[in-house]
Amino acid sequence: MFVLEKARSIVEIKKARKLVGREPSDEFYYVICLNNSVEFPLSRWARMLPLTSQNKPHTYISVVVRFCNFLLKRKKRYYEAQPKDIRDFYDNAVFFDKEGHYIETPKILSETIDLYKKALIHFYKYLNDFYDNDIVKSVSVTTDGQAVDVIGELKTRWQDIHKEAEICIKYSISTHKTNDKVYIKEYSDEELATLYHSFKTLMQKAIFLLTLKGMRIDEVLSIKTSDYDPKKMTVQPSRSKGRRRKKSDIRTVVIGPEGVQIISLYLFHERTPALNQILKQGRNGSEYLFVTLRKVNGEIPFTPYTQESFRSALKTAAKCAGIKGEVKPHIGRSQRAIELARLEHQGVITQVQINLIMGWKSLEAHKPYNDHVYKEEAEKILENVQQKRIARLDALIKEQEVGSHE
Repeated sequence: MFVLEKARSIVEIKKARKLVGREPSDEFYYVICLNNSVEFPLSRWARMLPLTSQNKPHTYISVVVRFCNFLLKRKKRYYEAQPKDIRDFYDNAVFFDKEGHYIETPKILSETIDLYKKALIHFYKYLNDFYDNDIVKSVSVTTDGQAVDVIGELKTRWQDIHKEAEICIKYSISTHKTNDKVYIKEYSDEELATLYHSFKTLMQKAIFLLTLKGMRIDEVLSIKTSDYDPKKMTVQPSRSKGRRRKKSDIRTVVIGPEGVQIISLYLFHERTPALNQILKQGRNGSEYLFVTLRKVNGEIPFTPYTQESFRSALKTAAKCAGIKGEVKPHIGRSQRAIELARLEHQGVITQVQINLIMGWKSLEAHKPYNDHVYKEEAEKILENVQQKRIARLDALIKEQEVGSHE
């Protein structure tokens, strides 16, 4: 069985320019092993991935390890995998749990299959680029330092991986969407307060607050420390939906004094102490504002915080807050859009101003939220009409009762 291991680099110790010994350094890297033997080129590819990259290296490597173990059950190695094996791997991820039991109603998201696709494409692109004529030389280095070579021909390409993933998403995941979930479009004031205080860290509270300012979760997590201006009370994401080419095209978001306060608390109490710790180890600090601060194998990764991590934190906080229904990071942005739609109906703000605040390019983007407010107002009018009608009926009944007594 293939397993992911953590190893440390070895540094030479010299005195008077003479080698006197070797010892592990503070730097670590990942290796992939099979039966206690380090596997190449799997481990070479794993070590090539930078720990601070946006590609989530540990996640990418874990996907490749899972794929190799899937092939191992078929008595195949990674270079022997064919497009059908790729499709079966995706299919297995959708319809079977980790114990191998069939799942009648798959809960896996298309984003997960997309992550698997990216990880495998990254690995097979490396194989395609590194080896000539698709002839792969697989090497196993045992614990006693002996190397065993295996020569094999690469039977799949990264284009096949992309194609099979699209087929899986089209015919496996999209056909199993259910409508029995209750999606919240906005929180009540009580739910907001309870949910906010249910987050475990200042960073999670800061991220949640920025989504309430109308930011997409992808935008929030792309903010760099250089793009946070506490004096102007603004942040600017480094990427935004449909606007990734020019920095000048990406909007600047006003976060207000409450946003500045929570981010400042996070920077002082959580990010800075963790940053000082990794700087002592000789590693560079992340340029991103929100980073992973929980220790992994005794060390702080300090890699960009992921959407998956925040979704998990949001669900946990919602459960603690007693909020029913499925919560999503996008609800914060939805709440902001509904608030702005109400202001537009009151004549306080215009549609063009709303588009600038929300970062929408299309004038039709706010229509669902506008319709929601129209429906809300219509229901209030109907409720008032119903109450007046009931009041009139009560008055008539009383008049009839008085007349009958007379």
